[in-house]
Amino acid sequence: MKVLIIKSVLVFALLFLFSCKKEIVITRDYIYNANWGSKNNPTNFSISRLIGNKSYLSFDSISSGFDIYNLIKKKEVKVDSTFSYYIKLNSSENIKKVYFNKKQQSIHFGSYYHGRYKSFDTIGVLKSDMWYWIANLEMQKEYYVYVHKNGDLTIWKISPGSW
Repeated sequence: MKVLIIKSVLVFALLFLFSCKKEIVITRDYIYNANWGSKNNPTNFSISRLIGNKSYLSFDSISSGFDIYNLIKKKEVKVDSTFSYYIKLNSSENIKKVYFNKKQQSIHFGSYYHGRYKSFDTIGVLKSDMWYWIANLEMQKEYYVYVHKNGDLTIWKISPGSW
């Protein structure tokens, strides 16, 4: 009986720990990730705009993040090389929020365009009526973000285990 109680408590404790994942917030202006700086969480991420045939990228034609993922795999949609950035955070600074349109000390948006690396202080707000692909906010998770004309966002998160 004691063993059963101990096992039950351990299972409950583990379920509780895994359900305590901190929040991630994506807006047109910034990304807030409460997990940055904690163990087993990435300290870098990438953000890219997606381009392709308007009929494929129409919000009404997409019903899930898997639709976008499959379009990328089929090469119907691709990354816009003029808006594809890599951001590396200094884990010792405990940064939780990265602004797209506001310069922050020690945060730079890196981009390779035509084989040349460039560093930018800002990249501007995310534009309306566009799809974005954000990778590595969490281990093995990808976010597909659509910015509606009114500024609202639709966000789908998928993981490789779901593919």
